[in-house]
Amino acid sequence: MSKTENNIQGELARQPLTETIGRIYSERRTGELTLQAKKTEYKIYFLKGIPVNAQSPLSSDHLLEFMVSLGQLDRDDVPRLRDMIKGGMETDHALLQMGIIDSDKLYHLKQLLVREILIRAGGLQEGKYQFQARENFIDRIPLYDLSPMDIIYEAITRHHLSALPAKMQKMAKTRVRLNPAISELQSLPEIFYQRTYLLDDFKNEMTVERAISFLINEFHDIAQAMIFLYVMMITGVLLVREEQPAPETPRERKPAKPARGVERVREAPVREPKKDTAGTDYIYVHRKKSRRPKATAPRPEPGAKAGPTPGPASPEQMQPEPGSPGLEKSRKLELLESKIRSTSDYFQILGIKPDAPVSEVENVYHQILGQFELEEMIKGDDPELSRRASEVKETIRKIINTLGNPEDRNQYEMSVYRDELKRAWNLDFKKALARKQFERGKWYLEHNRPDFSLERFEQAVELDPEVADHYAYYGWALCRSGKGTAAEIDGYLKQAVRQNPRADTAYYFLGLIAKREQAENLAEEYLRKAITVNPNNAGARRELDSIEKHRKQGLFGKLFKR
Repeated sequence: MSKTENNIQGELARQPLTETIGRIYSERRTGELTLQAKKTEYKIYFLKGIPVNAQSPLSSDHLLEFMVSLGQLDRDDVPRLRDMIKGGMETDHALLQMGIIDSDKLYHLKQLLVREILIRAGGLQEGKYQFQARENFIDRIPLYDLSPMDIIYEAITRHHLSALPAKMQKMAKTRVRLNPAISELQSLPEIFYQRTYLLDDFKNEMTVERAISFLINEFHDIAQAMIFLYVMMITGVLLVREEQPAPETPRERKPAKPARGVERVREAPVREPKKDTAGTDYIYVHRKKSRRPKATAPRPEPGAKAGPTPGPASPEQMQPEPGSPGLEKSRKLELLESKIRSTSDYFQILGIKPDAPVSEVENVYHQILGQFELEEMIKGDDPELSRRASEVKETIRKIINTLGNPEDRNQYEMSVYRDELKRAWNLDFKKALARKQFERGKWYLEHNRPDFSLERFEQAVELDPEVADHYAYYGWALCRSGKGTAAEIDGYLKQAVRQNPRADTAYYFLGLIAKREQAENLAEEYLRKAITVNPNNAGARRELDSIEKHRKQGLFGKLFKR
């Protein structure tokens, strides 16, 4: 089924009910889902993406049988109740008349039954489904506020856990990132609720393979790590992008063979953006428009008739023959060689900021190859030019690999910092270096390596102890890396607040920690302070919303402990 079709229909063998529920939720649809499996027909109703009712003809899904299974009804009372129902009395009225249950508890019991019907239906592997957009059911059936994430989690745990590893392996190279439009979450299973801060780690795009790796370190359970990622993907909390095809070779980028459907821009010979590929059979893929990466390295204008480009030049190059392509390539190569020799700062060579995500770093590599025509020089007829171009390409590739790999990058930055620290001989230089270390630490924290960020934040505190955020992030990195005691973490975060009572980030981190420790009232207090200081703190709003929904879920669970 195409992911761009407005209608939702298909076979359960191709798309399980859990993923259909996730898609309806992600698209915030209102309507009725008909599910036919064998000789049974289920009806599931959604209001703005939330499942609000479900009907099943199975006797095991009847309210009386369900109450017996929960121990809420004595089996001996069932015949009398059935006689009352056959006499024309509704089931609800019969239960209330016999004094078996009160009206409030009956409502929540029926809500629990609807949840159970959905979870059981989630295990069906054969059948067909079809969704119809409509609102006429709203006034004629009772509506229950159910969490699609909770239902999906439970259905996967019961029915699909054994098949999940193969499914996730199939999508190992698929890329995911946090949906910026998500400002609230439906109530979550307890193990997820305590770790909603993990969503902040998806602000930068990463592969499914990488995501599972760092989630395992958080959950210490591969099954829970996979389920968390899967639930967030199919409910639209995480945007999903299929793996892009391999970058075009230089031959494919020649004017004679332009990318299909893409107009070649001669003035900027950078890699053409790829169109999104089709989604998998299982995951609903949100499309997003490709953006052409901005060229950051200097380049001469092709065919320019102005004076020579600054840089070392031979007398012959100072007086080029018009339109000499070989001479132009040679000048480009000299510019790049000169830039590499002039500095040991990898970021300056590439023309990117230290906090650039890995995807941007990789894009720069392809920009440089195209912009400076390195591949063409390597395969050209001039042996000397080919050798020099090969060496430059190897150097750039080494830089890219170093900056894209947290372990190699960590080693490189540690050696660079030692030289930077020697030159930081006055207060202004120290403050500037502190800011640089702070940004470096945030990069590691945002790329799921809090252990590497710790040293950077500690150095930032030592170099400039007057900045509140240095303490806040150091305390949070201690928490995420598991290397600090509760007292140490609390001390650094509260020091940030003492230095700057308007440090919303510190309040936010304190709220996350209190929430993880199940101190909801304290967490709510800190999160509200974060929003008061910074109304645009989307993370704090998301966490407050999750606390509110969790409280409702907790009350529901207390009524019917299973």
